Amino acid sequence: MSEFLSFDTETHLIQPGILAPPIVCASFAYRDGNPPVKGFCSSLESVGAERVRETMEWVEHRLNEEKWIWTGANIAYDWGCVLALRPDLMWLIWEAYKTARVFDVQIACTLNAIHDGRMSDGDLYRYDGSKIQSGRYSLDEVVKEVLNRGDAKKNDRFRLSYALLEDLPISAWPWDAQAYPVDDVVNPLECVERMVEKPYNNLHALPVQCHAAFSIHLGAIWGLRTDPARVDEFEKEITSHVRELTQFAKAQGFMRATVKKRPDELSVHEAVVKEAVFKAYEGNPPTTPTGSVSLSREALEESGDAVLERFAEVGKWSKLKTYIPTLREAAVAPLNPRCNPLLSTGRVSQDGLLLMIPRQPAKDKDKKVIPNTNVRQCFCTRPGCVLCSCDYAAVELSTLAQVCIWTVGSSELGDAINAGKDPHCVLGADLLGIAYEEFYHRHKVLKEKEIGLIRQAGKGGNFGFPGMMQPPAFVVYQKKQGFSVCGWFFHDGKCGEKREPHEVQGSESMLCVRCVEQAAVIRDAYLKRWREVPRYWKWIMSELHSNSAITQFVCEITRGEPSGPAAANNQFQGLAAYGAKLAVIQMTEEMYLDRSSPLFGSRLPNFIHDETMCEHPLDNLHARAYRQAAVMKEQMKLVVPDVAINVEPAAMYYWDKEAEAVHDADGKLIPWTPKAA
Repeated sequence: MSEFLSFDTETHLIQPGILAPPIVCASFAYRDGNPPVKGFCSSLESVGAERVRETMEWVEHRLNEEKWIWTGANIAYDWGCVLALRPDLMWLIWEAYKTARVFDVQIACTLNAIHDGRMSDGDLYRYDGSKIQSGRYSLDEVVKEVLNRGDAKKNDRFRLSYALLEDLPISAWPWDAQAYPVDDVVNPLECVERMVEKPYNNLHALPVQCHAAFSIHLGAIWGLRTDPARVDEFEKEITSHVRELTQFAKAQGFMRATVKKRPDELSVHEAVVKEAVFKAYEGNPPTTPTGSVSLSREALEESGDAVLERFAEVGKWSKLKTYIPTLREAAVAPLNPRCNPLLSTGRVSQDGLLLMIPRQPAKDKDKKVIPNTNVRQCFCTRPGCVLCSCDYAAVELSTLAQVCIWTVGSSELGDAINAGKDPHCVLGADLLGIAYEEFYHRHKVLKEKEIGLIRQAGKGGNFGFPGMMQPPAFVVYQKKQGFSVCGWFFHDGKCGEKREPHEVQGSESMLCVRCVEQAAVIRDAYLKRWREVPRYWKWIMSELHSNSAITQFVCEITRGEPSGPAAANNQFQGLAAYGAKLAVIQMTEEMYLDRSSPLFGSRLPNFIHDETMCEHPLDNLHARAYRQAAVMKEQMKLVVPDVAINVEPAAMYYWDKEAEAVHDADGKLIPWTPKAA
């Protein structure tokens, strides 16, 4: 019979490049009779190497006993710290995950919140409707929700200071310093017992989600590096643009000094900018949800006022400037990504810089690339290694097609993918009223610019409309990506000449009339081409009408109270997210444990949605890269059995979204390098 064993560590503080810092003490709690809980703390550093050995042997012994289910809060972090001391325990820890013997109370609460409809994208809510600002559970939030207690951190005076105590035996620690580690294991133990007794919802999905979180955390410990010379060039370029634009804004009265002691620090003079926006829109400006004049970048760019349009550039360049400290830090010590392992669809998100990195470098007013402004290209590989990105080819089109096969019996989109056709070219050909073969030839062989723009319209439609998106929202989304919808079809520079107000996600936006009209054209073509999609939407709405909830295929995670669009997106996005997590788990096993795999010794420092970026030693690069791609394909096929899945590796010395597979004369994969400008 399984028993719960709660486990936690108190460590030195996390520092740049050190996501698995030295352990000061380890604490444990388990049932010793009924109902007493036995909790105890064991110092690792303060009593020398002998206690370290004894404590790790105690952990090893319990890992070997299959009756124990290890529980904790963010327990992946604690296992990472253990492995820094005892890397040989990887086999046993991995086996505990594989056999569903790890129970993370934070992930369990997240799964339950998804079931209840209290999680939407990155927003997380308590039962009383108040928002958890961090967007994720802490142990304190778990204890409040599960045990209805607010005292989880009552003894936390030394929570961030345990390194100060490592030279003292535990008996000499202040009483609250002794109590806190025990609290941090007794609380999770009582929580997990209540969760199982209640029981909490979606717990059947917990083992895979915990396993994926651990795998991602191991990669994050390895981290990413930047090239200091490239960071220098990036900083020089960005700082120059920020200085020039802020002085321009100051001259217009749009920015002003607000702190007398630091006159060079400028802030936006909102009243002046609002007045200028009001005049530019002739008294009918776009507004915020509260009714105030919008100062968003889109509002400024669409104003038709050259001064406001240039002022909009201040925000873009100022945002790029915020990346500089992190890029500098990563040139000295690896950047360790911090991830939220579970969003409402099953996707992973990342905190900080990596999630928000622009896909492309900055461009000037003529759409020409400005050198040294690509944030990604600052990231480099370690000596003797190479980065390798493997990205699924439009995987959410494959998962949408698979979901349609399961729900309505067929998918023309799936048929096109299985026939080797480019779905974006298929839709683009429909938009022009020509045959697919002609469109594809003109795009792929003749490389006609106009055809490329129409294909982009098809790509926008294929990715934008599966989730019931309406034309105005489509226009707003494409604007954020840097696209003009009517600009795909007309090349007269008249986008935005006539605008009308539209409400999108609670805010009023003044949108180009022609853009909205062309978005409707794309949507109509999309629904006529992929005829299964309207039937899929009908199935979605029927499910919501019957259950007020939707359950994902394969992983069977139930999401409560979603809107129709959220439910539609949830099914195919969730399927892709689950397949990608299975791939990360398998890849991690081969990297750390399987000496027969080409991946052994490689690392996975970055995982974003459906892209894995590994750092491979240069030796045997071809086999490593193609095994990375093969694992991704194999695992995704477990959840998408009826639609083709394509993955291609791209090796590079510097991170670049433009990288593609390059082979030498013998057909072996070699690192891609960008073409000279």
